[in-house]
Amino acid sequence: MAKRLWLYRSNGDGEFVLLVNSGTRNSRRHYDANTGILRSEGSGQGSIPEEVFREIIRTSVAIEGLSGKVTEFGRHLDQDALNTLRSQISHAPVVTSGSVQLVHATSILEGFDDAVDAALGLSDLSYHVKTAAIRLSQSPVSIDGPQLIRRLYALIERNWDRSECRSRELWRWRAMPQISPLNDSPEKTLEKAIVSEGSAWVNQIPAASGLLRHCEERHRNVDLGHQLGPREYELIELKAGPNADTPLRAAFEILGYGLLYCFARLHLHELALPIRSQLLHASTIRLKVLGPCEVYRGFALDWLARVLDRGVRAFSAARFGPDLSMTFAFETFPPEFRWPGMDAEQLRECLSRRSRDIWGQEA
Repeated sequence: MAKRLWLYRSNGDGEFVLLVNSGTRNSRRHYDANTGILRSEGSGQGSIPEEVFREIIRTSVAIEGLSGKVTEFGRHLDQDALNTLRSQISHAPVVTSGSVQLVHATSILEGFDDAVDAALGLSDLSYHVKTAAIRLSQSPVSIDGPQLIRRLYALIERNWDRSECRSRELWRWRAMPQISPLNDSPEKTLEKAIVSEGSAWVNQIPAASGLLRHCEERHRNVDLGHQLGPREYELIELKAGPNADTPLRAAFEILGYGLLYCFARLHLHELALPIRSQLLHASTIRLKVLGPCEVYRGFALDWLARVLDRGVRAFSAARFGPDLSMTFAFETFPPEFRWPGMDAEQLRECLSRRSRDIWGQEA
């Protein structure tokens, strides 16, 4: 292999790959073929690059690539470089590339809700409302899960202003069991009771705080985190009480947080995140919606669970390889669960007996 090799892979939405051999070190960079944004990078051990990158080379086609020093191709490809590569695979040029960012985005998830509504065929209402969840329970839609996840993640990349994260709390792993005696919210009291049960549980994990220069987004927090084993974690959107959001809305809320987690992992050093956070070194992340049986009553969204699970599995495999596996599922407490009205032992028992058999079959 030459010291530098450019490749094109048609997986997903397509990507350009730069392989570099410096004699003693082999490195790779993967760029989105539509935006020029750096998707991932890494290195491989071994003196023979054809062996180190065997699978990448096998699934790609070689292209002429770009001239210039390797150091010129960093966090993204500018518009001219991107269009030069696209011309080599007979793709039309793009007007903007990864170097043109939506620096005035009002949220790191700007455009997320509109993209979800479009994917679900909800032209006349939002997936946030109960009517949408009922409609989609009665009339499921056909969705390409992996494609949807890629599109939603691309929004995060486009919204990022390329700044370092201003928060030192992003993806922290710490329990916060304190609650005001005046707060009688079923969800909040249940959340606090769960994290009081042991060191494996934490709550209110910041997912977006400080990612953009001009907004805080401190309200975007994962309800619950649970360590299942070494490097294996659950990230949970908890729902309880008569005023709880629908499973549909909860599903896309935890999905958004899951994609923000992937974003943090992919840009760990650029964001200057505190890599001491154990969560940022997970090998398995299980995204879940959890609630009592009544939260799911009247809905049938097992098809959506399969779509999202397929999507996040494919996305994590494509972006992280063996380093990270991500899944999605709906879960329910057993039928005897009642909140409030349970002691600590009863709550622990119900947590241990969570089930995915919500709509009569495994989601």
